[in-house]
Amino acid sequence: MAFTMNTPTYPTTPLAKGALPSFDEELSLAHLTHKSSPTSWREVGSSIDQMDSLYGASFGHWLKSEDNVAITSNYLSRIANEYPIDRIANAFKWLFSGWTMSSISQVLRVVTQDWADMAMREAGAEVDQAAVIETTETRRALLIREVTNDWSPAQIAQLLTSLVAFWPTHHHREVLVRGLTKTWDFSRLSELFTHLPASLSLDHHVKLVLLQGTAKGRRALPVTSAPTASLRATRKRSCSELPDVDEAVETKRPRTFAAAPVRTRAPRHSLAPSPPIASAAATTVHTRAASTTTSPVPTASECPRSGSPAPTGRSTPVPRPVMDCADLPCSGPTPDPFACQRPMGHPVDNCGGILRAPTTDTMSVTQA
Repeated sequence: MAFTMNTPTYPTTPLAKGALPSFDEELSLAHLTHKSSPTSWREVGSSIDQMDSLYGASFGHWLKSEDNVAITSNYLSRIANEYPIDRIANAFKWLFSGWTMSSISQVLRVVTQDWADMAMREAGAEVDQAAVIETTETRRALLIREVTNDWSPAQIAQLLTSLVAFWPTHHHREVLVRGLTKTWDFSRLSELFTHLPASLSLDHHVKLVLLQGTAKGRRALPVTSAPTASLRATRKRSCSELPDVDEAVETKRPRTFAAAPVRTRAPRHSLAPSPPIASAAATTVHTRAASTTTSPVPTASECPRSGSPAPTGRSTPVPRPVMDCADLPCSGPTPDPFACQRPMGHPVDNCGGILRAPTTDTMSVTQA
């Protein structure tokens, strides 16, 4: 009894001259929604095991062996293109389970290397080269995306590095990366870019455009959950939540504002204005006359502002009031050396023109 395997055929529409075969990605993805479970690709292994047990063969073991990868890839390149993308990806996921990256990339290279030539032959000689690249790389990107949908971005970057021979120009790489990451989110795409090597030579501007596209798509998602009552109570009111002028008028709620408190306390340091030179001199003379009973008036040679050396002699402590030098007549525009009330050697300070408390200082007097 001879066993014959019939290859399934799919109805096709004849293409006009110069037209490219339409590749509907959404239609191809629709086949994936009819699977019984997310792990239905394991049914390929069970079907091959049943065939091996029925005919006493070991075809499944021969296919899974990486030692036969060269023969397997050539065999699959002849029959894989007769099936839709979803069925090819379904078989590859079973075949690539447990394989190394070099074997996986070899099968993908051999199976998809003639896709551009097939599109050129079907479209004719008047086809646009850019359109062929767009169609071929988009189809290859969809196949890689379905095979590697449960891979990490680092593994996908390693696979793309091994397939770099497919893309002689930057446009090939850009089309494939755009189709491969069409359904990715921002974090997964950014992680892929961190693992891509420099040999891929992907333009930096293309990376920014793809990242911005995923970020905008994520921001456009509707909000599915509302904030709780406790969150609304503790959250600060934004400017949009405040009532406007019309709302305040309609509700007839007069807006009252507390007046700012009036500062009545005087400043900390209230300085009296300095008197004129004439009045200051009169005040100083009056003070000197009042103090003649307790201590002699200093002479011109005793004034520290006069510039004359003070006579040497015995020093006796003499108490006398000390005023600020800025208010003394000896420090004005027309200094009066006889009106200087500051003892010799007194440090210069500025107490704001306020008469300081009497202090005991040392003053040199001339011995008789």
